Amino acid sequence: MPALPKQNPIRRNARVGPVVLPAAGRPGDPPTWPLTPNPRLLARIELLEEAVAELEDAELETGKLSRTQLTKLTRTRERLRVAEVEARMIVEAETNLWAQVWNTPQAVEWERLRWVHDVALYVRWMAAAQCGDLDAGKESRQYADRLGLTPRGMKSLMWSVAAPDAGQHEATQQHAATGTDGGGPVQRRHLVALDGGGSTTLSGAAAAAETTPKPPTRKRPTKKTTTKPTATKKSTPKKPAAKRAAAKKTTPRKR
Repeated sequence: MPALPKQNPIRRNARVGPVVLPAAGRPGDPPTWPLTPNPRLLARIELLEEAVAELEDAELETGKLSRTQLTKLTRTRERLRVAEVEARMIVEAETNLWAQVWNTPQAVEWERLRWVHDVALYVRWMAAAQCGDLDAGKESRQYADRLGLTPRGMKSLMWSVAAPDAGQHEATQQHAATGTDGGGPVQRRHLVALDGGGSTTLSGAAAAAETTPKPPTRKRPTKKTTTKPTATKKSTPKKPAAKRAAAKKTTPRKR
C-alpha cells in the first residue's frame, strides 16, 4: 500500500486537500438506490425452488418416495427457507445502511464527487458481511478505506471532521478545567490579605481551616547515649640488649 500523504508538506505543489468535513453530516434524504437486486441470491432461491418442485412432482406420480428422496426433499426445503430468510435480511440491512451512511460527514464529499455507485457497492458488501459472509467482510473493509470511513482512509484522502459548535466546545473545555457543567458558581480559595494595621487576615476556606484546632503532636523520647571508658594497656619495660643476649645463650634448643 502506498505511503500516506503528509498533511503539511514542505513542498507546496498543486494538489487536492486537505478537506474539512462538517461535523453535522450531510442533511436531507439519501439518493435513490442505484443497484439491481442481488442476482446471486435470486438464482440460488430459484434453483432450490426447482429442486423442491421436482421432488414433489415425483412424489405425486409414484405416490411414495424412497428414504433417500425424502431426506433430499427435507434438506432442500431447509436450504430454500434459509436462502429466503437471508435474502430478506440482506435487503433490510441494505436499506438501513444506505440511510445511515448518507448522514455521515463523508457523504458531503461523496455527493460532490458523485460516488453513489461506489457507496452502494460498499453497502451491498457490508450487508452481506453482517449476515456471516467472510469474503464480503474483506471487500467491505477495502471499500471502507477507499470511501474514507476508517481513520486510515480519511488520512489517505486528507479528510478531517470539523470541531463541534463553539458553545458546546467552550462548555466541554470548562467542564474539563473546573469539573462542573458551568451552571453554578465555582467555590474558590482566597489568598491572604493585609489589613490597615499590618496584621494578616484570612477569608473563605483558608479562614475556616485556620480556626479549626489542630491535634497536639506527640514528641518522641530521645535516647541517651552513654560512653564507655576505654581501657588503657600497661606498657612493659623492655630489657636491655645485654640481658636479652645472655637469656638466648642459656636457653637450650629444642630438637
